[in-house]
Amino acid sequence: VNIEREAREELTSVLERLQSGEGMKLLQLQAQHDDLARHINSIQMLLDDVAQFNHSSPPPPSAGGPAVDALGRFRALYDACTRIASKPFNEDIQVSANNFEAEARTYSDMRNKYQSLHKLVDVKDQMIRKLLEERKEAVRQREDLEKEHKQELDALNMECD
Repeated sequence: VNIEREAREELTSVLERLQSGEGMKLLQLQAQHDDLARHINSIQMLLDDVAQFNHSSPPPPSAGGPAVDALGRFRALYDACTRIASKPFNEDIQVSANNFEAEARTYSDMRNKYQSLHKLVDVKDQMIRKLLEERKEAVRQREDLEKEHKQELDALNMECD
């Protein structure tokens, strides 16, 4: 019972640590997800701007104003594209289970040790049962001998009287 209670407390502790670690990992993943969503949004906005730029009618050759506007828009699109392309982002999302493998191995070893101890206790219990049965038999045999000797003694006492 004591071993079971201790094992239950240890497992509860492990579960609490895992849940805490899970919460922290989920927060990290959510932050990375939000960052990627912002990055995807900026790419989508750039694609929309490029599509709009491509569908706009080209300026007339003699007009200076719209051509300068088109070059300015092109330059803004180019700068946005360069900014988005140069943004570093982590392709490898690391979510480690901390020390869970080592801890699981430790608990597995403890379980194996517990099973071995449990087998030893079973063997000990069988030995104790056998010894108790042998004791009962020895007590019964002693009582039978005492009865037999008492009868013999009583018979000898009667002869002497």
